[in-house]
Amino acid sequence: MRRFAGLATAAVLTTALAVEPIVDGCTAFLASGEDGVLFGNNEDFWNPATKMWFVTAAEGGYGAMFFGFDNLSPQGGMNEAGLAFDGFATRPKPVTETAEKESFNGNLVLKVMTECATIAEVLKVYQGYDLARMERFMLMFADATGDSVIIEGDEFIRKSGGFQVVTNFYQSEDPTGKNAYGEGKACSRFEVANRMLGRTKRVNISDAREVLDAVHIEGESNTLYSNIYDLDDRLVYVYNFHDFDNEVVIDLSEELKKGPHVVDLPSLFPRNSARETFVAKQEQAMELRRQNRGLVDLPIDALERFAGTYRSSFGDLEIKVDYGALVVAAFGQSPLRLTPFSETGFFETTLMMDYEITFHIGDGGEVTGADVRIFRDDFTMAEQFIERIK
Repeated sequence: MRRFAGLATAAVLTTALAVEPIVDGCTAFLASGEDGVLFGNNEDFWNPATKMWFVTAAEGGYGAMFFGFDNLSPQGGMNEAGLAFDGFATRPKPVTETAEKESFNGNLVLKVMTECATIAEVLKVYQGYDLARMERFMLMFADATGDSVIIEGDEFIRKSGGFQVVTNFYQSEDPTGKNAYGEGKACSRFEVANRMLGRTKRVNISDAREVLDAVHIEGESNTLYSNIYDLDDRLVYVYNFHDFDNEVVIDLSEELKKGPHVVDLPSLFPRNSARETFVAKQEQAMELRRQNRGLVDLPIDALERFAGTYRSSFGDLEIKVDYGALVVAAFGQSPLRLTPFSETGFFETTLMMDYEITFHIGDGGEVTGADVRIFRDDFTMAEQFIERIK
């Protein structure tokens, strides 16, 4: 075990379309015991470029730490008040009960994690907005009192016993998980975690680690990192690529003293051959996706017609020509360097997601806007039309 000393870089908080947390398959739980109130989670996904970053408090708010990927969209984290969360991909399910409420312009998780301390405060925020964006994911929040809630969109499932477990199915429809993914298709991760936690009355760090190890996954997606948040002492025990023999302990209050900074998570741990093999496969797959797009060459003057400012539902995007390529600068994120696959279509492949922008041309030949799609294979993370405003 070793404690972590951070490396300072600039903190970036949102994806190109400010998408809220979505992950491939995860497990989390809240349990209390010998080592205080513990919130454990496995982050299961295909992008090995994992990150950890810190955001200092605004006046009247809380500083926080987040975990996620190289787009720095928070997938999980904890704030100074001992409030923690994680996100979970689900099958699509429309959210209808909140349709008459106000839409939140931005990332609601960031608002909650920098302003709230308790589950009661979290619920007040989430019950006040239209949650239509949550049709493909859900969230679990836990606080230092030992309270927790799963937010499915239309449903809010409060912790009712000594612990609470969540994976990637709707417990409002199937509380036992016996038919989580269809008739007779149980969620084994949910069953195993419940069984192990149910037989341990006073859960400690070692117990929590054993649960996470028992439900980690390997294959096309992997458990990329695991966390055990001590919500009382504001510590987090971190494990890389389902290696539970190597542990890094992070003290949130000490890290926040260093100001905003971002850390490459694997750099904190010894080299892991299984992870390196997985990274190589992901990079090969990314290059193959790129080659299969059917690239075309466009002259500079053909690119310049697309340069301008475009308005999305989450803010403005700047598209410009830089060093012979079309570049999208989005909300402080590293610019996306786009490659043409047609006279009006462009793409970029990354380990996290692939991006596709197809421009609309008006009757007079002017560019009026574009369709943006963020996806990976058959999984679409976000898509929308962006209007050109200048």
